[in-house]
Amino acid sequence: MAFEGDAALADAANGKLTAVFHTSMGDFECELFEEKAPLTVANFVGLVR
Repeated sequence: MAFEGDAALADAANGKLTAVFHTSMGDFECELFEEKAPLTVANFVGLVR
């Protein structure tokens, strides 16, 4: 699976922070749990932006 380097962050209407990955094999979405892993989420968001 190859990543195309395009990940989008979305703060959905329901208040969930998600990352959307667009790959050559299709798209997938991951929910980021900031309250459970604040440093990990902060690092990930910083790298994506």
